Amino acid sequence: MVDTKLLRRKIEERDMNVADVANLIGLDKATLYRRLSDAESFTIGEVSRIKSALNLSQDEAVSIFFTSAVA
Repeated sequence: MVDTKLLRRKIEERDMNVADVANLIGLDKATLYRRLSDAESFTIGEVSRIKSALNLSQDEAVSIFFTSAVA
């Protein structure tokens, strides 16, 4: 499960908005908004491009995109 609140916070910290990120990663902004509303999940490629676009550390990316506990 994606921590969408944390992802949105990181977008804001970078002085960006969802449309900016969508443009940088080559995704329609409506699609990114759907992904952020948990209606759809992110692909590995999208995660990688978001990580690069937002200059996220490995720890930040893991905290955002891999929040489910593993038994």
